[in-house]
Amino acid sequence: MCSSSSCNRVGINPDIRARKRKASPLVAAGSGISIVLTAAAECQREEIVYRKIEDADEAMGLYLAWNRQDASPLVERFARTAKALFKNRDK
Repeated sequence: MCSSSSCNRVGINPDIRARKRKASPLVAAGSGISIVLTAAAECQREEIVYRKIEDADEAMGLYLAWNRQDASPLVERFARTAKALFKNRDK
């Protein structure tokens, strides 16, 4: 999982305000970006984009989730960093 310390090592300082199911309403409202489990992604909220993290453990089934209307550079940077963290987690 992307811990605060892992993110800090690559230059991202996450402001973690919600955990588990509480994150989806914040993401839907455009107030956050999240890493969610398959169960949350299967809910498919219309206002949220879900992208599978291919290098994450298959048993966990992790997805990036962000508001469909958010085209900020922060979303792209978060997605790239999260994917890199999972790809390099065993190195």
